[in-house]
Amino acid sequence: MPTVEAIKDRKEIELIKTVLRQQSIRDYLLFVVGCNTGLRISDILKLKVSDFVTGERRCIRKHITIIEQKTGKERRIAVNNTLQKALKLYLDEYSPQPNEYFFLSRKGSNSPITPTQAYRILNAAADKCKIDINFGTHTLRKTWGYWTYKSTGNNIGLVMDMLNHSSPSITLRYIGITQEQKDQTYLSVEI
Repeated sequence: MPTVEAIKDRKEIELIKTVLRQQSIRDYLLFVVGCNTGLRISDILKLKVSDFVTGERRCIRKHITIIEQKTGKERRIAVNNTLQKALKLYLDEYSPQPNEYFFLSRKGSNSPITPTQAYRILNAAADKCKIDINFGTHTLRKTWGYWTYKSTGNNIGLVMDMLNHSSPSITLRYIGITQEQKDQTYLSVEI
């Protein structure tokens, strides 16, 4: 089974966001949360309105704090402007209660969608956009890692720490930089 990849083209990211936003604000928020937090899908699906929204005035928090399911480690995440805008769209569209899951299943229960359903939603959008990568739910986390690496001037130590990886080589391989560098080298050597 091929390893899922990061989305390395901003146009493709915007295209998926457009498709998902037209389809459902919930599905759009799923993609935006994943690409702007670097959380695993298991942690994303457990997010409740109260994780991001405070009080009766429905103010969006500047930070969220979660305990990662896989590692048991606490993670504090700043809520950027893109994520704030997506959250406001969601709140305006659904007017959810504080104890509700953001990614509520439409099957009538007060439970979130499953990772399998999240995969179906995201993969269908990628197919519709003709995104030519191995796509999966982990693509969101890898996309966050890739763009964080690029936006921090290739600060692999910071990205490694934020993803809770044990070595720079693991992080580089995870976000697809090692292969990208190899590809650039192959393409630059013409004998």
